[in-house]
Amino acid sequence: MQAFNDPFRPAFHFTPEAHWMNDPNGLVFSGGLYHLFYQYFPGDVVWGPMHWGHATSVDLVSWRHHPVAFFPDEKGWIFSGSAVVDATGSAGFGSGSLVAVFTLHDGEARKRGALGVENQGLGFSRDGGATWEKYAGNPVLRNSGESDFRDPKVFPSPTGSGWNLILAAGDRIKIYSSDDLRDWRHESDFFPDAEGFGVWECPDLFPMNAGTGLAWVMLLSQTTAAPNGGSGTRYLVGDFDGHAFTARAPLQWIDWGKDYYAAVTYSNTVGDKRIIVGWMSNWQYAAKTPTRSWRGAMALPRELSLDLSGEPSLESWRLKQTPVRGFEDLPRSEIARISGPMPVTAEFPPAGYADITLAVTDACDSFSVELSNAVGERFTVQCEGCAARVDRRRSGIVDFSADYATSSQTMEAALPIRSVRLIVDACSVEIFFNEGSSTMTNLVFPSRPFSSVTASGSGLAELIVTIPKIPE
Repeated sequence: MQAFNDPFRPAFHFTPEAHWMNDPNGLVFSGGLYHLFYQYFPGDVVWGPMHWGHATSVDLVSWRHHPVAFFPDEKGWIFSGSAVVDATGSAGFGSGSLVAVFTLHDGEARKRGALGVENQGLGFSRDGGATWEKYAGNPVLRNSGESDFRDPKVFPSPTGSGWNLILAAGDRIKIYSSDDLRDWRHESDFFPDAEGFGVWECPDLFPMNAGTGLAWVMLLSQTTAAPNGGSGTRYLVGDFDGHAFTARAPLQWIDWGKDYYAAVTYSNTVGDKRIIVGWMSNWQYAAKTPTRSWRGAMALPRELSLDLSGEPSLESWRLKQTPVRGFEDLPRSEIARISGPMPVTAEFPPAGYADITLAVTDACDSFSVELSNAVGERFTVQCEGCAARVDRRRSGIVDFSADYATSSQTMEAALPIRSVRLIVDACSVEIFFNEGSSTMTNLVFPSRPFSSVTASGSGLAELIVTIPKIPE
């Protein structure tokens, strides 16, 4: 449970104890613990020289804070990266060691306009992640002159031996291989088919069961031109052989809301579960949000699956997202369960958090769900067939940035929308359409907690409101 030192501190979403946080880093499961590292600046509530903050959890809901794992040094600030369990000790740090791979960013050289200022380094832990050291031979992968060359994701190679690493380099994703995590060979470059994306950041590449075999999913975050403005995260489904990635479907948005970025997945999870975590903000206004001693939150961790919405080919598979089991298993009180013709309204305690589900009949193609509070602020989700529109323009504090609530947000689902789930937690509303086939994530800053939900439309519906118990 987080410390509630201001009205926007969430109950179920990870936030730093204080100061600035952005991208999730180094997501690895080891020794019964989910490790979450993150971009962190302990000197202010705005972005600065990056460190790796560190927290752990047994259930991905209740978190324990740890000392900073990596600090900037003469080789650079510690930008985003990943971590793996090196079971055989291939890197030379011992069998079962945890190895982190991160970008060393020379911020002062970048200010002078220099190129090639981002290189990749290693860190390691021999005690299960309790303490961390930097590799004395850093950097292990040097930049050949790219302006942007960052955010390495490392994973076991599908060839059956060694490792692969991908990183973002401007308009491309560079792919490498290694036997020991220290000496890297360039294999190929992949160019996503997109325009106006700014630069790529925080790539990820992982296998998933596609029914008749494995498909590989590549995550990519782009700094501009997300569907509703600013930064966002996309994905591709395709094939990977350890040397090159081949896309089999066009880029798709993993989340259509304004506030889901830099999303990456856990390595080494039990049963090959693929769990994703995204930073819940947008670079258009991340440094301006009206929190006090802290700034930045992670979205709820979500479990991914591939969902077939057409013919049985990779071109038709889409990522489906559902909250992780740790959240779903929280004890909860049912506040309301109403079935019948709309409109229907349910009141709930103004505690700042609630789990709300609306399911409509097949005959209902147009309906809305609206959250409101005692002072008339409201957050609305309007559904029309396969389309959804989210309006937070009157949701509370909205004037901290001209980019925050300029218009309503839109989404296109693969199938007609029949259910909407809203997970409300102090400063956020995460929306899961059709049981997670599509999602929209939004920050909100109501002056009073939301305490009422109304479903409106021409058909029949079931509205359920529960209040999860805050984790200890």
